[in-house]
Amino acid sequence: MNGIGELKEALAYYEAMRDTCRAESGALPKGTLSCMNINGTKYYYKRVNGKKYYIGRYNEEVRRLMSRYFFEQMALQLDQVINKYRTASNGAAEFTPYQLVEEFGEAYSDIPDECFCKLGLQPPLHGNSEQSKLDYHSDGLKQKAATGVFMRSKSEIIIADIYTARGLKYLYEEPLHLKNGETLYPDFTLVSKDGTHRVYHEHCGMMSDLEYRKRFFSKLDKYLKNGLIPFRDVIFTFDEPDGGIDVAQINRIISYVFT
Repeated sequence: MNGIGELKEALAYYEAMRDTCRAESGALPKGTLSCMNINGTKYYYKRVNGKKYYIGRYNEEVRRLMSRYFFEQMALQLDQVINKYRTASNGAAEFTPYQLVEEFGEAYSDIPDECFCKLGLQPPLHGNSEQSKLDYHSDGLKQKAATGVFMRSKSEIIIADIYTARGLKYLYEEPLHLKNGETLYPDFTLVSKDGTHRVYHEHCGMMSDLEYRKRFFSKLDKYLKNGLIPFRDVIFTFDEPDGGIDVAQINRIISYVFT
């Protein structure tokens, strides 16, 4: 493609993204956020039409206000990028969403992952504790990994410790928001070896159980329909029929994906 064609293609791409930002922000409630951090817990306030209201801890209202701010700020930066392309001005026309988010301040430090997904962007691997408190089901977490994270099974502990020994950071049961609005909770979420996308790891421990197998194949189908390719985007490992775990085999699979 020649230079003019590439320019037109980039301009169309950024204009479409900017229009998405405007549409998304317009559908969300108005208001700006501020917060106080007390003993590690954030308490939020919103300001609307010059008046300040107390919200409390992270909830759906906070999530929606954060989302509006995200889309508003992205639209502003995209306007700057688009203007540079249209005027062919000197200097790089850079769209830097992750750097922009880092500058948002403490009240907006927990931007929902789905905001990035709606723009076709890979969410940052940040371990959003505030989102997790809203989405995450913590029942049954009885096993403790070397990192101090509580998990559901001893097999998951073994896998978590393999990642830790390899120096690979992971998130446990981090929400994964799919294109159709559904949410999955992969056992582990990591970043690919080239840093370009997330890698999910599902360990399956009860394949002898019919209902468990049905849930597994349903989840597999959702991954495939969302364009996530096994052993590139999603790792699947399994307990042995007797309930044991083949650590050597899991190590080989992890090596294949991450080295």
